[in-house]
Amino acid sequence: MKKIVVILMVGLGFTLASPGDVFSKEDKGKAKVELNFQQIISDDLKQRSMGSGSFDLFDASVNKVRNLRVMEFGDKIKQKKNEAVVPVKFRDVSTGDIVTVEAKLTESDGGWAVGEFEIKEVQEFKLTADMNKKFSDDEVRYAILEYVKSQMEFSEYLMLFDEKREKMRKLKLLNLDNEIRRFGVLSISMAKFEDVESRETLVIDVHVKNQKGFLEVTSLKIRKMISKESE
Repeated sequence: MKKIVVILMVGLGFTLASPGDVFSKEDKGKAKVELNFQQIISDDLKQRSMGSGSFDLFDASVNKVRNLRVMEFGDKIKQKKNEAVVPVKFRDVSTGDIVTVEAKLTESDGGWAVGEFEIKEVQEFKLTADMNKKFSDDEVRYAILEYVKSQMEFSEYLMLFDEKREKMRKLKLLNLDNEIRRFGVLSISMAKFEDVESRETLVIDVHVKNQKGFLEVTSLKIRKMISKESE
């Protein structure tokens, strides 16, 4: 009989099992519980990340808020009675550090709810990039596209506050201009986004800065709005 490898995926995490020809009842139950915890945590993180696109967690050891995105779920789950602790590995998108966090869940009325998140370990990102590197237009454009992709990781749109009209906009990228304007370490590209609620088109300047040898999107500034009627 052929050996069967089954991969179970939920949200951003996965559990890989290859126990042989069949799962035992105990294995099935354990895998189901692990996947259920991952789904509960993923749903909770999605809600917490709606505004900024990242899970923002205060790190008392460095006295600052870390902007985190999930890398993977750990499989060493601690569970007793109505409590569970699940390790989750995140990437701090601001520093590049790898941050291991314990998510604590409690069971009540037959269901599980996420409580506190506690930072347990930080692997500091060691920057070895060339601080004086000159980035090509394609590299700048790629950095912008990756930023937009990461901001939409937990939703279908990018959130941006429109200061002039005092409202939050839900945006989808329509196109990114080929031209890159440069001002020292700052690069600016023009992009068109669609507001998925109002259907208006926004022309936005995306600011990208060379931060110690790597590219970082620092701000998005609305230049003008094109209403649907004027198109």
